[in-house]
Amino acid sequence: MTLVGRVGLEIELMAPRGSSRQALAEAIAAAYGGSVSRIFYPQSEHSQIVGTPVLENLTLGFEVRDAQHQAIAWCVDDLTLQADCDRT
Repeated sequence: MTLVGRVGLEIELMAPRGSSRQALAEAIAAAYGGSVSRIFYPQSEHSQIVGTPVLENLTLGFEVRDAQHQAIAWCVDDLTLQADCDRT
């Protein structure tokens, strides 16, 4: 059996204080001799607003490309990750 197409995997990580998703994207790119570019990534979440069941958002992300310019990862913000976040 031959797998045809792409396989996706989502891993939710919280960056240590003082770091960022951009730092992670740059580390991945460096390991593969690639590059990083900023992107806006579409995200939706359930709404508590009457008459608006879903909120559509664009979040900041970083696309990682390898040395052959193939996209290999996207490091994007996730609005649903809020536990242990300093809101001040």
